Order: sequence, then C-alpha cells, then structure tokens
Amino acid sequence: MTRRKEQDLQFNYEHWRRHGIVGHLFHLRIADMQNDIELTRKILIAIREKDNLRPAPIQVPGYEPVLVMRHVIRLHDDGMIEGTVSEALGMEAPLVFVSDMTTAGHNFLAAIEQQDIWNRLNSTLNPAELAAFSLREIAGLAKELALAAAKKKLGLSE
Repeated sequence: MTRRKEQDLQFNYEHWRRHGIVGHLFHLRIADMQNDIELTRKILIAIREKDNLRPAPIQVPGYEPVLVMRHVIRLHDDGMIEGTVSEALGMEAPLVFVSDMTTAGHNFLAAIEQQDIWNRLNSTLNPAELAAFSLREIAGLAKELALAAAKKKLGLSE
C-alpha cells in the first residue's frame, strides 16, 4: 500500500481532543492491538476510581490513548463496562464515554486484584497466550482460580 493510501485510511482524532484526550494520537495497526491484560486491569481500576458516574473517556498514564480506547471498546463489547460508544462518522475514530463497570466487570477486577490469582495468570500464561483469550474467557479463568482458592481456604477442596 502506498504512503498516500495509508494516510487516507488514518482516522481523525480531533473530536478526542475536544473531550480532553490530548497528546500525540496516532492510528495503530491491527498488529498492535493484542489484548494487554495489564492495561485492561489498569483501565478497570481507573473506572472504579472515577469520582462520579458521569460518562467520560478513560485515560491511563503511560499508555497511548488510542490503545487504551481500543481496550475500552473490548471491555464494552464483552459486557464489563457501561458506557456509550460514539459512532464513527467518516474518518473519526470511535470514542467510548464510560460511566461505570457492570457486575461482571467488578467481579473480574476483584479476581485479578487478588495478588495470588494475578501472579498465577501471569506466571503460567505468557502475554501471547493471554492475548489469545477473550476478556470473558480470562475473567472465567480468574473466577475459577478465585473459587478454587476460596474452597481450599474453607476446607472444601478435594
């Protein structure tokens, strides 16, 4: 693909700036869009720590806003967060105005905030293996690990 054609495919992020997302915004290639479980965890923590339920874009310090938004869209699509996805008009990139986490999102965050579960996921599965799972599947794994740990503590494990 020629340089000109690549530029024609670039999204316009000007509307992001109007909503307070500043900094260098660049379009990411599909190859750059692997699931990043650490970023997902940070996004959920940022949502939980919001001061109110007013819908707003989420930003995570140290991460490219476009990458954050792509992960936010995945969280929305997987039913982990509540919010409104702006419809892309023309070449504008979609933006998600997040209000809160759903019950599934809260449960997922509670599971991956348990250090033993988090360590087990990250030490047993490498980033490429984690990226192969949907967020719902990772949430299911985390839930099973949390349930097994609780059963063991309660003396219910076999």
